[in-house]
Amino acid sequence: MTDLQQAAAQFSQGSDTERIYGFGFSSTRFIEGQELLFQQARQPVFDPASGQPQFTDPALVNVLDQVVTLLAESSPYEQLYGSAINILDRTDSLLEQERLAMWLDTVADIEQRASFLGLEETIDVQPLPFNLGDGGQPVRIRGLHISAETEYADGCWEWISYLSGVDTVVPPGIPARQSIVDSPAFQSQSPAWLISTAEAYHSHWQASQAMPGWWQTPRPRAQEPYWLYQALDAALQGGNLEQELAEAQTVTAQYWNCVQNDGEPGECAQQADPDYAGRWQIDESE
Repeated sequence: MTDLQQAAAQFSQGSDTERIYGFGFSSTRFIEGQELLFQQARQPVFDPASGQPQFTDPALVNVLDQVVTLLAESSPYEQLYGSAINILDRTDSLLEQERLAMWLDTVADIEQRASFLGLEETIDVQPLPFNLGDGGQPVRIRGLHISAETEYADGCWEWISYLSGVDTVVPPGIPARQSIVDSPAFQSQSPAWLISTAEAYHSHWQASQAMPGWWQTPRPRAQEPYWLYQALDAALQGGNLEQELAEAQTVTAQYWNCVQNDGEPGECAQQADPDYAGRWQIDESE
């Protein structure tokens, strides 16, 4: 995290409309990017057993403080939660103007974004600058599945088995199998940055026994990080982070206790916070 902060600060320069920002999130991976930074605390945001918020845990507070500093000093964002559309427009616009030095993205999205914005010759991609074995792995698994209700399970399995051994057609992203990464097809069809990134991640995966991030582990659907993001927003705009997190934890705990007592998420959220505007917001027009 410290390395990322230092690099972002070094790349940030200029002012006003000419400013180059050292760090940003992919417009399509904004929330995931934030959660990936939170993960460096190696402390779940929600207690795995009780589901209760742990926003004031010292290790998490320390990382969140670094995240706020990183964003305040080296990013174009003055607001986080609830501004996804503005962030999408802002991020892509800055990339097109070559005013965003580094950004977090998925490998597949980088390929598409670079092509769309005409950046194939000007970007370089590196693995994340922190130890992937210490706090989980920034991995999103994509694959095929067989429905339990299909009449053609054997045919599906045969097709999946065939595809898993084919190395002549390389899908976007990093192949899960080392043999595909080493194959002539992947080596010949992929840009140099993708090959080096794939090799770096495979090296980390083989050497680590990382725990999954809090957003990757199975958790109750009603769990709500809304007030955590509200606290980060307030801190980014000059508020006291520890105080904001303590207040967010109190409201989140009230909400969660209500849900645990068989309350409806929307009603519990409204009860805990009359100004709630998250995903469980009740539509008054219905």
